[in-house]
This record gives sequence, C-alpha cells and structure tokens, in this order.
Amino acid sequence: MYNKNVPYLSVSQAIEDAIAKFKRKESIEDCLSWINGDTDRLTVWAYETETFFNEDYVFLTSEDEIFITGDNLLECFDIEQLDLTEDEDISCFIDNRVHSVLEYQDGPAAHYYHTDGVCLAAT
Repeated sequence: MYNKNVPYLSVSQAIEDAIAKFKRKESIEDCLSWINGDTDRLTVWAYETETFFNEDYVFLTSEDEIFITGDNLLECFDIEQLDLTEDEDISCFIDNRVHSVLEYQDGPAAHYYHTDGVCLAAT
C-alpha cells in the first residue's frame, strides 16, 4: 500500500495498488497522484511495458467535424468530389474525412487497457 513517505517502486506497483483499492471501493487518489507526480513516469512505463500498444482503441470525434455540418460543403469541396453515387464512393469519402480530421485534431490521445477486471484509461 502507498505510504506518503515511501514512494512506489514502479508504476506497475502503483497501478496494482490502485486496482486493489478500487475493488475495495477505497480512494485511489494517492496512487494517481504518485503516477502523475512525474510527467514522464506513465509515458516511460507505457513504452517499457507496451501496455497501451494494442489494436483495441477508439478515436472519438464529432459528427460535425467529419461531415462539416456547420459550413457550406461547396466552400470545402469541389462539386465533383461530392458526386458520390456508389456505396464505395461514399465509404471512401467518409474514411478520408475521418483520417483527415484525426490527423489534424489537437485533442489528447486516449488509451485503454483491460486488466484484472478493470479498464485503465490514460490521456
């Protein structure tokens, strides 16, 4: 368990303690404070353990950004680009929009990892 006078030896130890406390419905604020106490601590641990390096992630963005609902589409695209008569054309257009929005989005990345019946999230 965390003692304010004795830091955890690793992020893994702090996370294990946080999970145990969470399951006992205890506060995990001290665990999170220690993990976030050093700006590089979680990042270094994530790269060392490859914890968040999996294909189980989701990017969230608004419908408005993808479909440009607040603007006139003809100000953003040529009329030829909007001539989407086939399902494949529509799918390609949406896919390109999603990639374009995510590429230029300045928001934080969200990462998820499931362990011991608990979902860990990091931004």
